[in-house]
Amino acid sequence: AQAWAQIDVGLKSTTKTDFLSGTSDMFSKLARRIGARGILPRGVRRKSSGVELPSEVDAVIIGGGSLGSSCAYHLQQRGMRTILLEAHQLTAGTTWHTAGMLWRLRPSDADVELNTYARDMCIKLEEETGVNSWTENGGLFIACNKERLDEYKRLWTLGDYYGVESRMLSPQETKELYPILNVDDIYGAVHSPTDGTIDPAGVVNAYKRAAEKLGSRFVENCPVESIDTESYSVHGKPQRRVTAVHANGQQIKTKYVINCTGAWANAIADMVQVKIPLRAMKHAYIVTEAIEGVHPGLPNMRDHDLSIYFKTQGDSLALGGYEQNPEFWPNVDPEFHFGLFDLDWDTFNQNLEGHIQRCPLIETLGIKSTVCGPESFTPDHKALVGPDVDLRGFVHCCGFNSMGMMLGGGVGREVASWIVDGSPTLDIFSMDVARFHPSSSRDDRWVEDRTHESYAKTYSVVFPHDEPLAGRSFRTSALYDTLLGHGCVYQSRQGFERPGWFDPSLAANHAAECKEYDFYGAYEETVSGLDRAVPTAHEEHAYHQLIEGECTFGWGKNVTLVEEECVAARNGVVVFDQSYFGKFFLEGPEAMQAADWLCTAKMGDSRPIGGVAYT
Repeated sequence: AQAWAQIDVGLKSTTKTDFLSGTSDMFSKLARRIGARGILPRGVRRKSSGVELPSEVDAVIIGGGSLGSSCAYHLQQRGMRTILLEAHQLTAGTTWHTAGMLWRLRPSDADVELNTYARDMCIKLEEETGVNSWTENGGLFIACNKERLDEYKRLWTLGDYYGVESRMLSPQETKELYPILNVDDIYGAVHSPTDGTIDPAGVVNAYKRAAEKLGSRFVENCPVESIDTESYSVHGKPQRRVTAVHANGQQIKTKYVINCTGAWANAIADMVQVKIPLRAMKHAYIVTEAIEGVHPGLPNMRDHDLSIYFKTQGDSLALGGYEQNPEFWPNVDPEFHFGLFDLDWDTFNQNLEGHIQRCPLIETLGIKSTVCGPESFTPDHKALVGPDVDLRGFVHCCGFNSMGMMLGGGVGREVASWIVDGSPTLDIFSMDVARFHPSSSRDDRWVEDRTHESYAKTYSVVFPHDEPLAGRSFRTSALYDTLLGHGCVYQSRQGFERPGWFDPSLAANHAAECKEYDFYGAYEETVSGLDRAVPTAHEEHAYHQLIEGECTFGWGKNVTLVEEECVAARNGVVVFDQSYFGKFFLEGPEAMQAADWLCTAKMGDSRPIGGVAYT
C-alpha cells in the first residue's frame, strides 16, 4: 500500500509526452523500490505455516488463486476431501493483479457457457458467503472494419442462443454509451450489458469460505516440497500414478494432485517429470489519473483491431492490451509473490498509441500507476486442463492466457466432474492437455514460437481457415518435399504438416512452403527474455499471402483451386496423404467390442491381423 501511495504521489505530474520520450525516470525508480521479487522487502523469505496437515485426503490442490479456490470448492461439493496448499498467500501469484474483466460473447460455445457459469457463481457465492466479487458494468466490443463487425454479429447470434443479452450499436449509439470514445473511424460495436468485472480477492475469498463450510482446508505459507509417485502395470505396460504430496515437512497421501499454479506450473510439473507447453510472460496495464466523465458504470471496452482494452477504475481508466513484442520470463522465481516488474515503456507504447487513437483525451493525462506482472501462456491460447496423459492422478488446471478469472468458475466445475465422473460436462477438448502431440509440446523452440504468435494474435479475428506461421515444418510425412514440388499449400495440425490444396504456379523452388518464423518482425535482434536470435523479417512470404487470402468468413481467394480438386476427386482418382491423423491403440480382452462400439463399420474377428477397415 505504501508503494502504491508513493507512485500515486510521484507521478501526479507525469504526462504522456514525458513517458513516451523516455524522460520519466521517476516511475522506474519508484517501481524498482517494489522490487522484481515482490512487494515484500528483499531478503525476507516466507515462513512455513507450521500447521499440522491431514495424513490423507482425496485431492490436493496446489495454488491459491482463482482456479485453485474454484477447484477446491467444486471438488468438495462433489463429496471429495480436499486441501488447498498455497506457497505464499491466497492470490499472491497472478490472480491479485488481474484486470478481472468477464466477457461472455466468445467464439466458442463452451467458453460462453463457462463464463456464464463463472458470472452466476459470483452472484451465488455472494448470497452464500456475504462476500461481494461481481460488478455488472457491461462489456463493449468496438469494430474498426467490416470483417470485425461480421465477427461481432456472429458472437451476438451465438450469445443470443445461450441467453446472453447483447445488441449491435451504430457509431453514434456507441458514442452515446461511452462519450469519451472517438468513434469517427469505427463501423459499429456490440454491447453486452450483463457482463462485467470480477474482483480477484473477493471471488477467491468467497470460494474459500464456501469450500471451508463444506469441509475443505486452505493452508497458506505452505509450499509443496515434493510429490510421490509409484509404478504399476496395465496389461504388461508400465504406468505411473500419484500417491502423496510432501509439504511443511509432512506427507499427505492422495490419489489426485491438481496443478493450479499458473506461471509457476512448470516447477510443479517438473516434480513428477512431466513437461507441459506453458511459458510465463510479462503482461501489463497502466492506470490513468482521474478523467471527467469516467465512472464505475461505464462498460469494459475492447477494441480488438487496435489490440487494446479500457476498464474503469473508479474515476480513472485501466489501459491494457496485447503487443507484438512481449517479453518472456524464462527463469520463474519461486519467491516472486505479490510482485511486479518494471514496465518496459518501449513495449507498452504499442498499446498506448491505440489507446490514444480510441480516446484522444488520454494523451493529456498523467499516469497514476502501472501493473506489469507475470501471466502464463500456451501455444494455442487455450488453457491446459485435465488429467495428464502419462501420470495417473496428476491433473492440470493452468495456462489460462490471462483469462483465468473469467474461466475459473466454470473450469473448476469441469475439473471436478472430470475427476469424479470420468469426463467433463462440456466439450472442452480445446483445453484438454492431451490435445498436443508430445514431440511438439516437449520441444522448447516449438512452444516458444507458437506461444509468441498466439499472444501477438490474441485480439485477431478468429477466421475458420486461418493458419499459424510459427512452429511449421516440425512434423512431416515422407511425401512432404514431393508434394511441395507440386505446389502443395500445407496446413498445420498439432505440429504436423497436412496438405491443404495445390497451387501449381508455386511448384518451382518450393515457393508455397511456410518460411522460418520471423516473429512478424517484432524483435530487432533477440526475442525479449530469451537468449535467441531472430531471423531477418521476410520481405516477401508467398505462404503468408495465401493464408491471408483465406482469412474471411466467406469464400477464400483460393476456392477455385479447391473446386478443381473436388471435381477431380469426384470424376477421377485421387490419393490422400492422411499421415497426420491420430492413431489409437486399443488393448485388453474387450478391445474388439470397444472398436465395434466406436466405429460405424463392423470391426469383428473376421478381419485378418494387419487388415484395414474404412469407417
